[in-house]
Amino acid sequence: MIKKLCTLCILGTASLGLIAQDVEKPLYLGATMGFSQADLRAYQGGKTTGHGFEMGYDFRQDEFVGLRLFGRYTRWSGDYNEAIELQQNLMSWGVGIDFTFQTPVAGLKPYLGVGYMWWDGRRDTESDYLAQLRATNYPNDFKYDGTPLPPGPHPEGKAKLGLRFGVNYNVWKDLSVSLDYNLYTWKNDSQSSPRRDVLVSPHKVAGYNRVFPAWIGLTVKYQFEMPY
Repeated sequence: MIKKLCTLCILGTASLGLIAQDVEKPLYLGATMGFSQADLRAYQGGKTTGHGFEMGYDFRQDEFVGLRLFGRYTRWSGDYNEAIELQQNLMSWGVGIDFTFQTPVAGLKPYLGVGYMWWDGRRDTESDYLAQLRATNYPNDFKYDGTPLPPGPHPEGKAKLGLRFGVNYNVWKDLSVSLDYNLYTWKNDSQSSPRRDVLVSPHKVAGYNRVFPAWIGLTVKYQFEMPY
């Protein structure tokens, strides 16, 4: 579905054509408060918040649809997860494209977009539970000798597709606020990348693998003119 949405975005970009108008203040910088959902919240050991920064540029706007490119950074530091005896953190860098839509309400614009994110996750603590689970599921490869699974990086760091949808509202002059829902793919070792040094179970382990990061983002943006 995400790949199909990317194709639609590319076709939509081409359809904007030459009738679109330049945006008066196209560049913005934003700071985001993130509220983790589902897998991401479990990965954080139940912690609900993270933060990020975003920069974007609105290229063109016609009577109904506009085009925006954006780049962003997110950071999620977790609490200790007692269920799997582990504390983890996660950073990401990404780029993407949004389609913005005009509404009858002045300053209110819904948007729909897709993006690529590069993930950098890490186990901050050792985990005796995961070491035992790995030995139980893969007894021919691992024997439990009392040594915990050590801290270290997660190997799944390739760029992964995701999507977001939300709404942006200009609250005062050059200041706007957006609220969006984000869903990305990331850690899926148990399904597609059987690395024996990190794999602990062929089934989902909540908070460890699989992890498809999802969050609600509240972003405050400041818009700039771009004089030529």
